[in-house]
Amino acid sequence: MKKVENNLPTFIHWFSWTISLVASVVMLIFLVREGIPSILEGKGQELTVLLPGLIIAIIGCFVSLFRMKFGAIAMLVGGIAMVVVIAFQSGMRDFGLMVVYGVPYVIPGLFFLLVRNPSK
Repeated sequence: MKKVENNLPTFIHWFSWTISLVASVVMLIFLVREGIPSILEGKGQELTVLLPGLIIAIIGCFVSLFRMKFGAIAMLVGGIAMVVVIAFQSGMRDFGLMVVYGVPYVIPGLFFLLVRNPSK
């Protein structure tokens, strides 16, 4: 009888990583095209507060390829930090922005922590 493998953890791992990678690429493009010029002109105060969380989340995305748990924790910390900053800046009125910045890192980070490493 053939042994049936469960490929769901592998699928969840790569799907989560793909989501966070696409989010990171989009955020980096936005940062280079819109964010940095605004900051240099003195108009990007809101963005400068988000940068530490964004940088931590993006680094976590790439680190998760090699050290999944460490990268997942970094993604969670960065994503939650961005949500908290947006919540305080907007007075909890800008829920959509919290979702756009937080979900692409928080959900994959949680999946990485909950699903076993497929390479093991």
